[in-house]
Amino acid sequence: MSRFELCYDENSHVIDADGYLQSADVSYLIFDHETETDVLDYARTVIPNKITFRDRSVDLDNIEIMERRAQDVWKVTAHYPANKDNYTDQQSQEIPEFSFDISAGTKHITHSKETVFSAAAEPGETAPDYGGAINVNQDNKIDGVDIVNSVFSFSEKHYFSNSKMDNTFKRQIASLVGKVNSTTFKQWEAGELLFMGATGSRRGKTSKDKWEVTFRFAVSMNASNIEVGDITVPSKNGWDYLWVKYSNDVSNNTLTKKIEAVYVERVYDYESFNPLK
Repeated sequence: MSRFELCYDENSHVIDADGYLQSADVSYLIFDHETETDVLDYARTVIPNKITFRDRSVDLDNIEIMERRAQDVWKVTAHYPANKDNYTDQQSQEIPEFSFDISAGTKHITHSKETVFSAAAEPGETAPDYGGAINVNQDNKIDGVDIVNSVFSFSEKHYFSNSKMDNTFKRQIASLVGKVNSTTFKQWEAGELLFMGATGSRRGKTSKDKWEVTFRFAVSMNASNIEVGDITVPSKNGWDYLWVKYSNDVSNNTLTKKIEAVYVERVYDYESFNPLK
């Protein structure tokens, strides 16, 4: 019955300065075969197509018969070479491409930073104090106003080997869409990045051709000491949501609104973006 054994004392593995696998030669003994063709055919079915070390892999290039030790005992060596197509994605010489867009958007606000002037239409009357509320209508509802706001997004194009772009990695990418970074990522603080998704395409037609994958991010910077009326919010993560609870009040015999409470809500799940490095 055909069988094989690993030659523990006749293997070599090469790592780079960062500790990642670059190449390997792994030897085996093949038993119960008497022709080279049978040996190689059997070896192809049992020898791994890649070697993985610290989550990085090199692909099998060829299998070589090294010697015949007995009538039906052979030594073969599987070569996992250090060529550019077998380097890990981290070792790739192709640096990720970065692009960004900073443009003007709109932001709806209900309160000003400061009321710089107010006056009543009737002489001698004092305008009601709405506590900085903007565009209070006849129904005493605060309509607010849209103002110009900075909108920041960026993308990164990475190059991955075909072995890296397996279903496990694709599922990791999909699971992070609509999530916010839970730890510092590419110098952005936790809470500032929202992952907007990815697009990918394969260059060339062979298994050694790289995948081009573009990751897209939206930025909302964290803030501190946010003043909302007379209330100061000590801190707010960029993608958390701030809202205000109002109650009725009276100012100069006029029904007005006053801020009763301010809330900061987490509306997105937070995850580590490490798989996107």
